[in-house]
Amino acid sequence: MPELAEVERARRLVEECCLGARVKSVLAAESGGGPRNGMVDTKVLQVLAVKNDDEIAVERILSKRLAKACVKAVLRKGKHFWIDFGTFSLAFHLGMSGNMRVKGKKSLKYRRTVSSEDEVSWPPRYSKLILKFTNNVELAFTCPRRFGRVRMLQNPAMLQSPIRDLGFDPLTEMLGESEFYEAMQARAKPVKAALLDQSFSAGVGNWIVDEVCFQARIHPATPCKRLSKVAAEAVRQSLERVVSFAVECNADHAKFPDTWLFHFRWNKGKNVKYMGKYKIVYSTIGGRTTAIVPHVQKQSNGVSSNLCNSKKEGGSKKRKRKLSAQVKPEKDIISKCRRSKRIAAATIKNECA
Repeated sequence: MPELAEVERARRLVEECCLGARVKSVLAAESGGGPRNGMVDTKVLQVLAVKNDDEIAVERILSKRLAKACVKAVLRKGKHFWIDFGTFSLAFHLGMSGNMRVKGKKSLKYRRTVSSEDEVSWPPRYSKLILKFTNNVELAFTCPRRFGRVRMLQNPAMLQSPIRDLGFDPLTEMLGESEFYEAMQARAKPVKAALLDQSFSAGVGNWIVDEVCFQARIHPATPCKRLSKVAAEAVRQSLERVVSFAVECNADHAKFPDTWLFHFRWNKGKNVKYMGKYKIVYSTIGGRTTAIVPHVQKQSNGVSSNLCNSKKEGGSKKRKRKLSAQVKPEKDIISKCRRSKRIAAATIKNECA
């Protein structure tokens, strides 16, 4: 599923190719093949003021409003991004499988995408909306599983639902240390459930949360309010680091460090999964399948051991230094990009010993 980094990549692609250009033509009927080819997908194209399955009305309003409209800006918050046309914006949510395609440019492949047949074909399969611009750019929004949404919002779009309902964006609006700790203390739900809540941290999805908890050495089932200040800061720094690095890589998972859990967490049902010599176990937390490395993310009585608030805060200086060392950001993990799986396993073994 597209998360913050993948959506930011889509935003940058549209900005790079379409900024300053005017819309020349609009195709709102599905194209490129598929069971709804030639039909207007009103489930995805929700551009009417009220919910309506009138295909003709949807096609008419898109053609009328977008005709000769100039792209003023392309903005994003969380998993939503929108094209600002001045008086209104066209907002996109990629859902489970949505993607932005530009004719002649290589498309982003999500982790579980295996087919590449649409790399050369145009229009791409499952294209829900195609915009042609005066600079000869053709932009297509594809959405095979139909969980994506296209909405027309009056500007400023930031003040319209659903964008106004989002929490902080970890890339552009990251909370400070004290603010983040206080926000976590106000929540009783597990860390993973809190980070997945888009009204709290916008743009964070399943793989990002698993990676954040792994790098912070926090069990994802730990109740937020049981986190110590040190542990909460470890989560905050890990979230900021993972999101920033993924965006810097332009969401290309082949460039993620080999020491990331990301490379080992998939396809849980096929075989027992390991990260080096350490077993990966799976649990359902916050309603989502969660990958956990118990050797690193220890749990005791439902709470991560050594990382939660105890009845007696503080302790000796030696104890504080030990606790800080346990959750110190793993800067060397980020720097060791594209190593072999064997070296990655050895690195993890040394860090966890």
